[in-house]
Amino acid sequence: MKKLFFTLIAVVCFSATTMAQYKPSQGDISLGFRVTGLGTVAFTEWSSNAFDIPEIQGRYFISDKLAIRGRLGVNFTSTRSEYSETFLKNLDTQPTSVDTSYLMTSSGFGFSFNPGVEYHMAANGSRLDPYVGAEVLFGMMGKTTSEEDAEMTETLVGGEQIASSSINTKTEAAGGMSVGLQLLGGFNYFFSEKIAIGAEYGISFLNTRMGGDVDVAVTGSATAGGATVAISSDESYQDLESGFGIESIATGGVNFSIFF
Repeated sequence: MKKLFFTLIAVVCFSATTMAQYKPSQGDISLGFRVTGLGTVAFTEWSSNAFDIPEIQGRYFISDKLAIRGRLGVNFTSTRSEYSETFLKNLDTQPTSVDTSYLMTSSGFGFSFNPGVEYHMAANGSRLDPYVGAEVLFGMMGKTTSEEDAEMTETLVGGEQIASSSINTKTEAAGGMSVGLQLLGGFNYFFSEKIAIGAEYGISFLNTRMGGDVDVAVTGSATAGGATVAISSDESYQDLESGFGIESIATGGVNFSIFF
């Protein structure tokens, strides 16, 4: 990623010596995406934060040199998967057929907001727009809920049902939060008046706390030999990770910005 970043800078700097024309000015607004893929070009999020929440970026130029910026991300997750299996057991004594099925679901929510400021160093009329800046990092992950429904039926081959069970397991896990500061530098290269490509590189100082209370509830019933037994249990424990770290972040590929 570092090699790509500095290679883009070198290529664009060389091009800028022969084609100098545009730069952002006071009152301009931009919206940033990241371009991925070569065979198929797709516009995706600008970047992802500590919790992998996809984000887009906006800028507002309060002067020709100074811009305020913000990255915003909201992420809802919901997954569902099903699995079933049938197998035979006790083939040498009393063959039985066992039918099992599982339904698993999970859901969660994440949010991030990173306000910041940029100082742009381009000369008037330049296509190349280098900048430095800083931003506050904030991300939050809400409670994650997952459930598993497990069904089992055991039947004599060619005969009667001899056992069955139906069990639901629900797990709720606390989310987390990250706060920090990022020092950054990058560039935009204007290949038209309102459209620019570029890259950005930053060093972040990030404090992250993830997890906490985990609650597990199991309910259901099991039947064997004509008797049915209710199943019910509750368990709570702590699963917490926290720490402070310094890391480098590159928001590329190629960043694509539209100016208004």
